[in-house]
Amino acid sequence: MRNVALAGHGGAGKTTLAEAILFKAGVTNRLGKVEEGNTVMDFQPEETKKQQSINTSFIKYTHNKHSITLLDTPGDQNFFSAAKTCFPVADSMIFVIDAVGGPSAMTEEAAASAIEYNLPGLVVINKLDRERSEFTTAVEACKTSLKKKIITVCYPIGTEDNFKGFVNIISGQAFEFDSDGKATAIDIPSDMADEIETAKEEFIENIAELDDELLEKYLEGEDVTEEELKGAFRQGILDAEFYPAICTSASKL
Repeated sequence: MRNVALAGHGGAGKTTLAEAILFKAGVTNRLGKVEEGNTVMDFQPEETKKQQSINTSFIKYTHNKHSITLLDTPGDQNFFSAAKTCFPVADSMIFVIDAVGGPSAMTEEAAASAIEYNLPGLVVINKLDRERSEFTTAVEACKTSLKKKIITVCYPIGTEDNFKGFVNIISGQAFEFDSDGKATAIDIPSDMADEIETAKEEFIENIAELDDELLEKYLEGEDVTEEELKGAFRQGILDAEFYPAICTSASKL
């Protein structure tokens, strides 16, 4: 069993991300939308009216033979106490960050709890389809606000209205999504090739630093295999040595 808490400031898209997860997991047969008042997570009349979470909602689903309880916590300052009471029972925390506004005071409060309880974490830079959204700027802001090393594991393809997919730094695979959210594997866009190559080197260096044997191998110029990277990467997450960062638009991709 795993308890996973969605945390961050109000309006960052935690409930929308939760709805997308439940839909993809087959728990629901439609994608609930906050603005339409038909989400599974925000079901109380006041939440529907305000279009924001007031209490923490819990729902279970199964993934890879694990029973996962998703905790959709409120991010508004007036209701944040309901979030803080849930963090001690969480096994990990997903920080949902608005790519336009970046992390806020409530995100920092959640991050302090994650550090206090030594929780593994994941940073999700959301709403990358919005005007003035900026992935790299949001990631850099998280390094300060979350007080933890952030390692980027995917980069967005396209910006704002043209945001349409991502490149996986570890595997080197790129994916493009259609209007229905269906992914198709594509070649890495030529204008991103140099950026991705640089990002991959930075990623390998960051992960190698977590393991003495891997670091020695890297410094001596030997090839580090994908499996070795994944092993050290996974252990680093479990030990809360860093938070990996990914990109999305929960309402689209």
